[in-house]
Amino acid sequence: MKTLDIKLIEPNPFRHFDLYPIDDVQVERLMHSIQDEGFWLGLQVRKHPTKDGKYQLAFGHHRLAAAKKAGMKEITAEVVKIDDASMVKRMVVENSTQHGNNAGASIDSVAAIVSELAYILSRHDWEKTFVAIVTNPQAAKSIKGNFDAGKGIGKDAILTFAPEGTLDLREVTTALGVLKDGGRYDELVEDARNRASIYNAKHGPKVEEVLTKTVAAPRPKKEKTFDDRVSHVFKNAHQLDTFRKAVTDEYAARYVPVSKQLDLATSIAKDAEKRKGEITAKGIKESVHQLVMNAIGHSKKAEKEDDEAYLDKQALLSKRVNTALEQLRGAAFHWSKGSTALHVATQEGAILNDTQLRKLRDYIETINTCIKSTSKDIGSKL
Repeated sequence: MKTLDIKLIEPNPFRHFDLYPIDDVQVERLMHSIQDEGFWLGLQVRKHPTKDGKYQLAFGHHRLAAAKKAGMKEITAEVVKIDDASMVKRMVVENSTQHGNNAGASIDSVAAIVSELAYILSRHDWEKTFVAIVTNPQAAKSIKGNFDAGKGIGKDAILTFAPEGTLDLREVTTALGVLKDGGRYDELVEDARNRASIYNAKHGPKVEEVLTKTVAAPRPKKEKTFDDRVSHVFKNAHQLDTFRKAVTDEYAARYVPVSKQLDLATSIAKDAEKRKGEITAKGIKESVHQLVMNAIGHSKKAEKEDDEAYLDKQALLSKRVNTALEQLRGAAFHWSKGSTALHVATQEGAILNDTQLRKLRDYIETINTCIKSTSKDIGSKL
């Protein structure tokens, strides 16, 4: 155990605080416990791999936040020598204590595992590390083949990597759906490949050989259809998955854009809290349905207003067209003035009706007759 300056401790690099934020209520409770009984639970850290004198926290983010809030300047921690895979596993174990309390915890865990496995699978020496994780060499090669083909990592690999009892199949399935719909999955894989390319350049064989053997096919980028920050609003994977499927439904997605999903989820949670009830799948679906119906109502109202504005404009322009046509009745004398007015009106979007078009054709014919008649008179005089 070592006493460390609290300012020197940074979070676990695999923690995504936007998916699983620090819970202020839990921090407050822990702070009072520290003030009453002292900080008796030690933390585990490792030396920062790139910043001299600094450390990275393996787990205990709420306790660290509580210690800071309690005004502690120093803290006792166990300094251990562990790799990235162990940092991920210890964080996943910590997150698993939130089963049934925060769906964001399991999403955060799966995101961290995806990041680490993508990194391992992108390294030139992937087999040595990955086979030790999967234990079955044939299964390891199959997973690697799928990853290189751009098909992703797969649930089985994630469940195998996760410490026993920390994640179940439903949580992993939901998490992958959320991460992919939110666009984060592709970001995690891309970042992992970039880190692996740096590792390969330093520790691998010739560049040409690395490119031939380890570069995976890029996944086609998927349009973001879900705000993965919604994760921490719901208590479990079932609630989160119900909400995700409801708002990404082809019909609902037209009226519930990604930018409004977090506000809607927060509203559902607050409503349940106000009623002192549970968030149910039925309640989630009804809330999404109501928002869609309201959006359709607003859309129809806006369309009606647009239609009325359009008709008003057309009525005004029609009057201007009629005035221009009346000016054209005077044939050559008013032709220039009338044709200019008509041109301006049509440029502004005026649509001529059948009567107006018939009048215009008649006036043009009259003008042409006048021009021909005038030309004959001039010719005879010459």
